[in-house]
Amino acid sequence: MPDARCATLVSSLLIARRNATGDETTVCDPDGRPSLTATSDEPGTLLLGDDRRTLHDVSPVRVLTLATS
Repeated sequence: MPDARCATLVSSLLIARRNATGDETTVCDPDGRPSLTATSDEPGTLLLGDDRRTLHDVSPVRVLTLATS
């Protein structure tokens, strides 16, 4: 998991989710053991973490279906 350790707090706020998959957040302790896995699906969902005490990663967001014109 990438970790720059240049921030005190990290956050993720879901504004809206349409036609998308992914965005799974994994939070681990400093030894790399997962302590939380979550995927936001409700607008207004906020994840706030202490970057000094945890490692974190987010899976890519992908389009479910491409729009055709």
